[in-house]
Amino acid sequence: MEIRSKLGNENIMQLRKMAFFCSRKEPSGLQAAVDRWIATLQPDKVCVMCGDQSPMEKHVFSSLLERKIPAILVLAEAMHEQWSEPVSMALGSGRLLIITHCGPEVHTVCARSAFDRNALMMALADEIIVGYCSKGGNLERGLAGYSNVRYLVGNQANRAKTKEPLPQQGGRSYAGRRFPDDSQREKSSLQGGRSYNGRSFSANQNASNGFSQGGRAVAGQADNGVGQWSRRLDFGYSTIYFDFNEAGKDVYIKLTQSTKSADGKYERNKIFMDRTEFRAFYDTIGYVTRAVERDEKLDRNIVVRSASGDISLNMVMSEGMKMCMMTQEKELLTMGHRRQTIGFCVTELSAFFDVVIDAARHWRIII
Repeated sequence: MEIRSKLGNENIMQLRKMAFFCSRKEPSGLQAAVDRWIATLQPDKVCVMCGDQSPMEKHVFSSLLERKIPAILVLAEAMHEQWSEPVSMALGSGRLLIITHCGPEVHTVCARSAFDRNALMMALADEIIVGYCSKGGNLERGLAGYSNVRYLVGNQANRAKTKEPLPQQGGRSYAGRRFPDDSQREKSSLQGGRSYNGRSFSANQNASNGFSQGGRAVAGQADNGVGQWSRRLDFGYSTIYFDFNEAGKDVYIKLTQSTKSADGKYERNKIFMDRTEFRAFYDTIGYVTRAVERDEKLDRNIVVRSASGDISLNMVMSEGMKMCMMTQEKELLTMGHRRQTIGFCVTELSAFFDVVIDAARHWRIII
């Protein structure tokens, strides 16, 4: 992703850049916290990047212009030809830079252009400031993997610090994660069948009702709409959560793996997909599951394409155990990239696929 068009003082880019984000739905009292943050800004040391879509983003941008704080307005559409008087004055005084990653053909903001605009801002930012982040929205999707994030409303920052029960099983470690001993790992029986590119693979027909098998359990919530569906896949050493998230007209599925590390903290990795991408993921996991059960050689370079970052699937050995690793990566200009990995023993692959089938049925990808 690159900056396609610029207008204003490009020297502002040399200042320490703070990117401000806020979901459209915000709690009462948030503006006071945002205004307190703005009051701490030093115009000679920092600049603030923001969009102009949510009400709070519009408020922040207006406040920056009023307080003469250097600002970078990042558009999710083509560069405008005309500007309001406050914006024109800020451009004329050298206090504003306007940039966009969109070409002249993008006349209106859409979900994809907004998501890419946010990704551009996050890549450029030295620090990311979040007024409020709605659970399951596009903003949460984009923030996954970033560590330079500061939340102005404290309880949001505590989401990732929620305590979880300690694993009750013994095991050995892999990349900071704990996995069960060989005696605790069991193979799951497979029933039923589907096809993928002419290949036949198996599926547990009891998946849609949840199950408990081999010491593992899948727990579900009420299926009262796409956004209400969720499942939990508990491996003992790690838990994978499956959730549907609605952001406007867009719906995504989010896979979150929560694992307790050696220092007692919980590490979370998240993978996002839209409906079309999840269909390809479903097909791919089906092929991999069947190949593993038959001890067949897997194709090389197994990749599921996604706008949130392509997902690569690999089998790796660690301390005598074969691991199934799924990594989602997205390049962010030349300043780094987002990388999230979900991994588990291959003996758990069929249990994972059971929940993928359940999600595909709920999303009506399969019947």
